[in-house]
Amino acid sequence: QYAQRSLLPPSVPLFHEKCLVHFEKPFNQTVSIVLAFYNEAPPLLMRTLTTIVHRTLPRYLTEVIVIDDGSEVDISEEVMEYSKTQRIPVKWVKNDYNIGIARSRMKGIEMALGDTIALLDSHMEVADLWLEPLFEIISYKQ
Repeated sequence: QYAQRSLLPPSVPLFHEKCLVHFEKPFNQTVSIVLAFYNEAPPLLMRTLTTIVHRTLPRYLTEVIVIDDGSEVDISEEVMEYSKTQRIPVKWVKNDYNIGIARSRMKGIEMALGDTIALLDSHMEVADLWLEPLFEIISYKQ
């Protein structure tokens, strides 16, 4: 029942005022996001995809690679149809059987085309400006 309600817009702001930093220039980075899951509720996965696309600047988002780690119920059509309506660049992979989250993530990493790879859980939300601080650290380290 919670999963069904999870598509409602969040009422709590997902950022902290001190985190609202002005970034001087755009980063020359792109990101591939890997979501691996097993038997996830479709509304939770769709909420994750929604927050990713609405809180990540399009110029940074190369793709979202969704790895179904051999779930018992096939939700690919439902999620892919939803991702098309939200214009989310999704690559869907279904493992024949459960190989574990680490191996599933490695499969996604091998497919990734972005400069940076973010491994996220399939039942989470990203906050506003979640990616820019990571890019800033990566740029600083280079």
